[in-house]
Amino acid sequence: PDCDFSPETEDGSQAYAALTAEALGADWVAICYSGRGVWQNYDRSRAGTLPELFDRITPRHAAGSWDPARDSADAVVVFLGTNDFAHENPPEGDFVSALVGFLAQLREAYPEAPIVCLTGSMLGNGSARQPLATHQRYLAKAINQRFRGGDQAVFRLDLEEQGAHGYGCDWHPSLVQHQRHARELTEFFREELGW
Repeated sequence: PDCDFSPETEDGSQAYAALTAEALGADWVAICYSGRGVWQNYDRSRAGTLPELFDRITPRHAAGSWDPARDSADAVVVFLGTNDFAHENPPEGDFVSALVGFLAQLREAYPEAPIVCLTGSMLGNGSARQPLATHQRYLAKAINQRFRGGDQAVFRLDLEEQGAHGYGCDWHPSLVQHQRHARELTEFFREELGW
């Protein structure tokens, strides 16, 4: 935690997504942007959340849309919420609505792919506001709304909280934590989704 989270301290090929793909013999694509959330970003702004940026070729150019449907996906993994909950718990209705909308956006882009929503890691329950438990509850509500609407291929996986295996820069998951998350996600794909 005594180093800055920066391009020099990041390596996506050693993160949980790449390690999971490798274990499953799959290709992977990461669509990510540091500090972005579903309803609000780390800096508490609400413009430029990941659902808004999802289909852009580059985040700053709305005119250059990327068509995610051109590249089929066998599965979609969503690990969002940490930035939304970074300072305070977001309003339940707002967060759930934003997440339901993003899940609908993903379903439109990937009609056949299971969507696995992750919780855990950087959120904990050490404060009175219980951010991890609250995030899990909000996520369950969003998934239930999708389920009631006919989308029965959205799942939740609660990853192990970080801390016991050290930290990466700026309190991000350590390499060991990423490896553990990869094992958890790989096991979920094999046992729950039959990969």
